[in-house]
Amino acid sequence: AGPQLVKPDQPARPVGGTDAFFVWVQQNQRYPALARQRKVQGRVMMEFIVEKDGSLTEIKPVKRLGSGLDEEAIRLLKSAPKWQPATYQGQPMKQKMVLPVIFQL
Repeated sequence: AGPQLVKPDQPARPVGGTDAFFVWVQQNQRYPALARQRKVQGRVMMEFIVEKDGSLTEIKPVKRLGSGLDEEAIRLLKSAPKWQPATYQGQPMKQKMVLPVIFQL
């Protein structure tokens, strides 16, 4: 039998909650000039791993918008504050997450 996929008792979450995280994203966003020029907006779906220490790794866009927005979404997540890691039976564990980074003009 291969490694079992355990469901965390407590899923990974941003410190302060998801709303606080989205506010942080909005405040730290640098809208790419090209996207602004082309009036591109919407959501970039991002996939990443929340490590046991709460850091975000393996950050990649799974649904792209282009015009520099994907790179900006990656930059944002790379500089994002650490998360509260997922836990299983009281121990921190890695968890893969998918989250939209929203761009609005």
